[in-house]
Amino acid sequence: MMILPDGKVTGWGFDRDTHAITSIDFEDRITEEVKTVIIGSGLHGEGFLDNDAAALVKELEAKGISIHLLPTIQAVNMFNASPKKGLLTFLHVRN
Repeated sequence: MMILPDGKVTGWGFDRDTHAITSIDFEDRITEEVKTVIIGSGLHGEGFLDNDAAALVKELEAKGISIHLLPTIQAVNMFNASPKKGLLTFLHVRN
C-alpha cells in the first residue's frame, strides 16, 4: 500500500517475484511537497531497492529529502510517530 502526503491510500505493491523496489515505483510520486519517504520493506525486510532506485534515493537525499527503508513493522511505527505533512509512505504488505 502507499500513503500519499494528502492522506490518500492507494494500492501499491512490490514485485511479488523479486521484491525489488524500482525507481519507477516512486519516481513520479516525489513532488515538491514530499520531505520524507518511509519504505516498509516487508515483515522480514525482504524488499530492497534495485540499482536505479538506490541511485534515485541518493539524488533525493542530496536534495534534502529524508528516506527511510525499514522492515514494515518499524516503518509503520515511524509513520505513526511522524508528522504527516510532506510524508510519502510505501508499505510492503501481503493481502
